[in-house]
Amino acid sequence: MAWGTPPNIPTGKSEIKAKLDELKAAIQQAFDTHRRFWFQTALEGAYAIYVEWKDLGKSKKAAKVAAALFGVKIKDGAHPLSVIFKIVTPTGVDTRRWVDGLRFARKQGVAPKDLVPFLKAKGGISGCERQFDAQK
Repeated sequence: MAWGTPPNIPTGKSEIKAKLDELKAAIQQAFDTHRRFWFQTALEGAYAIYVEWKDLGKSKKAAKVAAALFGVKIKDGAHPLSVIFKIVTPTGVDTRRWVDGLRFARKQGVAPKDLVPFLKAKGGISGCERQFDAQK
């Protein structure tokens, strides 16, 4: 354990890879069901991981590590949520609005367990994205 690092906090490569692999499998399973709201699994999981990394102050560093582990090319200055979504979502899924919608939720101080009710109250992920764009 490094000095100043609380125990049981996933900051290493193996922990990051394990968490993202687990989320990727859950999202693929939800996607394969063809349910209307399959993407809520993606939103909840990605948001929970992002909030955890952000609370540790390591979101950008962890996103770069994750991108390297999964062989994903990212642009300079890419938001950690966009990196997470690029890794865990199936090919062809458009996630642009998801990132801004979840950034709005984070600005509002929403806990991961309260994400889905918050999204429903704000008009879904698209409603949150529109409100985030209005704040820019």
